[in-house]
Amino acid sequence: IGGGVIGSSIALHLARRRPDLKIVVLERDPSYVRSSTALSAGGIRQQFTLPENVALSVYGAWWLKSGLREAVGEECEVDLVECGYLTLGRDEAALREARATQAAAGADWIRVLTPRELEARFPWLDATGVAAAAFGERNE
Repeated sequence: IGGGVIGSSIALHLARRRPDLKIVVLERDPSYVRSSTALSAGGIRQQFTLPENVALSVYGAWWLKSGLREAVGEECEVDLVECGYLTLGRDEAALREARATQAAAGADWIRVLTPRELEARFPWLDATGVAAAAFGERNE
């Protein structure tokens, strides 16, 4: 199993579920300075249209914010910065339908914004051609 955030999470979850297994984590850079996760500009979001993906990401956000500390029983440094996640759309109905799916799967903090609300919240953004936006202010 790789040593990035996903591989390490899989290894830890497997070890907790199956303590009889011998799990090996292989990472080219044992310092993790140049590991795939450390070099990634990745983000986390719950703005998916499939409930399974939303639920997995809700769990992932919880895991990063508190689950990992609970699992290892000590203070862990998780460098998660929640900046929010903004999706712009040309189909307001589709965004509202996705938002309903997200809320039903546990991500009830995502708001659908009108173009006027979008420009008020993000004054640097030109909302020309945008029918609506979805914005998650936390866990993203």
